[in-house]
Formats: sequence, structure tokens, C-alpha cells
Amino acid sequence: MLSSFKQFLPAKRSLTARLTAWYLLLLSCTLIIFSGYLYLQLRSSLLGQLDTTLKVASTEILTNLVVEGDRITLSRRALLQNPWQGELPFREGEIVNGTVESLKDFGA
Repeated sequence: MLSSFKQFLPAKRSLTARLTAWYLLLLSCTLIIFSGYLYLQLRSSLLGQLDTTLKVASTEILTNLVVEGDRITLSRRALLQNPWQGELPFREGEIVNGTVESLKDFGA
């Protein structure tokens, strides 16, 4: 009985090796297909974001373009944000501690 079992052992190893190779091939094909799909999706998404960003930047530049006679200049002041817009770090009437660095005729 033991001798009949030993004759199937090399075939079993061969079958195990073939099944392992088949599973590795199947896994590698699945990973290649998935990574290709993921690459294409990310590339199209990033290209779309880049296109939108470039459109917004070009629109901002064109709106801040100043033409004076023969000169074309870009208004840098229009590109800067107004520091007084939005929420301030303090409220009206609130007492704030600070240091006066210089005093002018029209105020500190």
C-alpha cells in the first residue's frame, strides 16, 4: 500500500507546482489589468484637474491685464487678496493687547 502511494507522490508535486504557477500567472494578469485601469483613470482625472486649473489661471491673468497706450502690463495689486475681507482675528469693540511701534499725526 505504501509503495503504491509513493508512485503518486511525484505526480502530486508536479500538479502542485503547475497549479501554483497557474495561480501566479492568473494573479499577475489580474494585477496588470487592474493597475492599467487605475493608471488610465488617474491620468484622465489629473489631466482634467490640470486643464481646469490652467483655465482659471489664464482667466485671472486676462482679467488683470492692463493696456496703457503701447504697453501691456499685469496689475499685481489686482492679484493680491484684500486683507480686510473675510473674518478678522478680532471682533469690533474687543480689547486687543499690542505694542505701538510708531505714532503719526493721523493715528497710531
